[in-house]
Amino acid sequence: MNSGDLLSFAAAIGFVLVLVCIVHPPWAAPDDTIQTGETTPTPPPVTNLTTPVQTKQFIPVRIEYAERPVVKYQTYIIPDNLTIFGMSDPAWKGSNITSFAYIEESYGGVTEPFSVSYPVWRLNCTVRKGSQPENARFKIMLIDKETGTIIDGAELTGPGKVIKNEEISGKEFYLVIQSAYAEFRIELETREEYLDTYPAMVVKKA
Repeated sequence: MNSGDLLSFAAAIGFVLVLVCIVHPPWAAPDDTIQTGETTPTPPPVTNLTTPVQTKQFIPVRIEYAERPVVKYQTYIIPDNLTIFGMSDPAWKGSNITSFAYIEESYGGVTEPFSVSYPVWRLNCTVRKGSQPENARFKIMLIDKETGTIIDGAELTGPGKVIKNEEISGKEFYLVIQSAYAEFRIELETREEYLDTYPAMVVKKA
């Protein structure tokens, strides 16, 4: 092979090397598509946190007995017979009933005056077994403070329950209670929908 052929062959090899360097330069970074064996973690699903609805907490007011009711009220003596006011009234249907006031004692008395704004409410009276349940006696009267009129009344002989539904409001009332050998609790109750619509009950000093 003469010198001219050798030069031509060397030039051809050099041309091929230049093309290889252009297409795949040795300094280029590895192909981004090469799999490394590692996977990108999937972010966890976003959970919408819902704030729970706050249920209104209603604390019943305790009604106390008044001191020296004889000089403060027109009516404070319970008559012998309260049957003229009938027996226990029908219980309300449904569970949306809330106690807004109560009195719990083992002896009788006359309460402080209180005002009720709810158009419908009730006296829910429960007499528990005491030391002598066979001798337990319980009487209650609801009185209009301004006039001294007996609005409603009820009585129980022995342990039990009596309910008196009231549809009178916007007045001041008080309770006259007579108890013998009876531990009792009286709940003043109304429908829950009235609690936010009407003013709360107010207990005053006689």
